[in-house]
Amino acid sequence: MIGKTNATIIIGGSTQKEHKIEWIDADGTVLKTEYCDTGENATPPSDPNYDSTYLIFDGWNIPYTNIQHNLVIGAMYRTVNNR
Repeated sequence: MIGKTNATIIIGGSTQKEHKIEWIDADGTVLKTEYCDTGENATPPSDPNYDSTYLIFDGWNIPYTNIQHNLVIGAMYRTVNNR
């Protein structure tokens, strides 16, 4: 009997993860690219420092836990002294 299977792609002796996660800065610069399987958590890069004289890093724009699909995650900033 032939049935459906969960196929795994083997590249260079390791399995390829399903979902591409890109971490981007305010100017669109890619800070990090990683791959996660469904249900895994992504790991953010070090806090970016886009313009330390004017802007302060304030987190990421979407959650990065329990990954279900490809994501582009953007850095959020606030102005110094909330001005």
